[in-house]
Amino acid sequence: GSQDGASRELNVRLAEIQVSLAEVAVKEAEEAVRRGPDMGQVELARARVEAAQATLDTLRANLEATRIVAAAPGTVLSVHVKDGDPVQQGASLLRVGDMERMELIGQVEAVDLDSLEPGQPIMVTSALLPLASFEGVVTRISQQTAQSNDFYGGPYYMGDSVTFEVRGEVMNADGRLKSGMQVEMRIQTAQRDDVIVVPLLAVREEAGQAFVLVVRDYTVEMRPIQTGLVTNREVEVLSGLEEGEMIVTSPFGLIETL
Repeated sequence: GSQDGASRELNVRLAEIQVSLAEVAVKEAEEAVRRGPDMGQVELARARVEAAQATLDTLRANLEATRIVAAAPGTVLSVHVKDGDPVQQGASLLRVGDMERMELIGQVEAVDLDSLEPGQPIMVTSALLPLASFEGVVTRISQQTAQSNDFYGGPYYMGDSVTFEVRGEVMNADGRLKSGMQVEMRIQTAQRDDVIVVPLLAVREEAGQAFVLVVRDYTVEMRPIQTGLVTNREVEVLSGLEEGEMIVTSPFGLIETL
């Protein structure tokens, strides 16, 4: 185990030469038999051939055992040993990754957890690649609810906000995304066209009923509405509000008092 690959290949070559020399000795002994029988020399030569062949087989097996073969194609991301280091069976020698399909690890707030599910499309951007975007899909959503500070272990707490880990697969055919790169992910949970939306801060909720403040003839009416999709900035209005109606959107303190 202390010899490197070059030394093993040299030993194999030397063993091959010994086999050749032994085979020559066999031929010389067989020629001597034809000139006059000497079976002792023939048997001795054959024994040398068998011994040299056994040595060669052993050395070839040792050489083959030093070759490390990857289980799948990919790119070497890190090497954990250097030339001459002794290693144990099962030790991690290097890390290989498939750079064409990157795994994305991100976090979402607990309030968004119910709207996420595997298979939803992801759009990934990075400040390091301002003109590029990458498409992917959600593959797994953490369901752990216990507090954890482990980035890879599930939810973690940042102040009063609880976030859950979301994993996705992102296509990276041109290899521009790199392992460990910080990116921003946008998950499309649903899509609606031609709908009425109002600012999130314009919507109040009491006893499970959402409403907005509608301005009519210089008076303010508290109008119940039915909401649909909600983002961090806007709310879809399914019913209760017509296009073109004027509502109070700011400041929030005014909405609280009117």
